[in-house]
Amino acid sequence: MNQKISTKERIAKWWKVEGKIECGGALILLIILITFWDNTLVIGVSGLVCSFWCLGKIYFRRDQWAFLLLASALLFLQAISELFKYVKS
Repeated sequence: MNQKISTKERIAKWWKVEGKIECGGALILLIILITFWDNTLVIGVSGLVCSFWCLGKIYFRRDQWAFLLLASALLFLQAISELFKYVKS
C-alpha cells in the first residue's frame, strides 16, 4: 500500500539519521571554508567533495535526480577550475 505521509513525518524521518549527518557535514565544511578562506586548493577539494555528495544523494532522492545531477556537474566544473588555478600558481 502506498500511503502518503505528512510533511511533519517526512521531516522527522529525515532528521532521525540523515539530517543530522548532513547538517554536521555542512557545518564542518563551512568551518573549513571559513578557516581557509582564500586557498584555492581547499575550495577545489571541497567542491569535489560536494559534487560527489550530490551524486551520492541521487540514490536517496530519486525524485530529484535531475537537480542533483545538475548541481553535481556545476560543482565539479567549478572545483576543477579552482584546482587548475592552484596548479598554475
